[in-house]
Amino acid sequence: MKPQAIFIDLDNTLIPHSKHHFSISMENLFALKTAQKKHIYIVIATGRSIEDVREVYEKYRINDFGDYIIYNNSAGIQQLGPIPKVLLNEKISIEQGKKIIEELKQLNVFIKLSENRILYYKKMNLVFWIFLKMRGMPFEKQDKMAPDFSNFAKIGFIPPMISRRKISNLIDGLKEKFPEQEIITSGSGRFVEITKLGVTKSKGIEFLADRLDLDLTQCVAIGDSENDVSMFKVVGYPIAMKNARKNIKKHAKFQTDTSKRNGVAKAIKSIYEI
Repeated sequence: MKPQAIFIDLDNTLIPHSKHHFSISMENLFALKTAQKKHIYIVIATGRSIEDVREVYEKYRINDFGDYIIYNNSAGIQQLGPIPKVLLNEKISIEQGKKIIEELKQLNVFIKLSENRILYYKKMNLVFWIFLKMRGMPFEKQDKMAPDFSNFAKIGFIPPMISRRKISNLIDGLKEKFPEQEIITSGSGRFVEITKLGVTKSKGIEFLADRLDLDLTQCVAIGDSENDVSMFKVVGYPIAMKNARKNIKKHAKFQTDTSKRNGVAKAIKSIYEI
């Protein structure tokens, strides 16, 4: 089978989760390049910001065939290249953004806005300080956040070291207070992402399918997190990483190896054999 497009998550999928955030293995990179030579669209579909995705693009020049990038869980879609073209730009309203941030400030969470890479904290403990230093992630106190709010594509936050059940309860409470927003986890399930209602990776995939005249039953999605489930549901070949949690894997038809063992490359090779 030759898929028309392969939609690939970034963290814990194309790249291992480490302080070297954008280190794509040679095996994965070769698989992507080979697919592009077959005129298969390679599209990164991530919750990360465009700045992060552009860094991958500029470092590895992944998209030799089709320069489409889905970011902020499809709040944004760009066609990169010499002159980048914004195709979709969905933002949380200024009013809602203010309310969400003020609500999050009342909680002991680290706040991350889509427009920068800084984590804003209310309280800091030694364990998390070491974690952020090891990852090379900048952080500042919440009282240093700009008092004037623009409207953001995504507001993320990391709860303190609590159980996933408590995180789930926290999300349920936020959904009740902010029914106009999409609230979902990414990564290991400990990073929470808030976007405009209806903004999911599947929306971005369907947008590009319409633009590029793709048959989604002949497309592949590879991911590991809750925010990847929506794209699993709209493609013909959903593939979960081995490092994904069980509740994520049940939404995929296929499974590949872990991100540390070049699962993306192995998935692409296996698709050709179907």
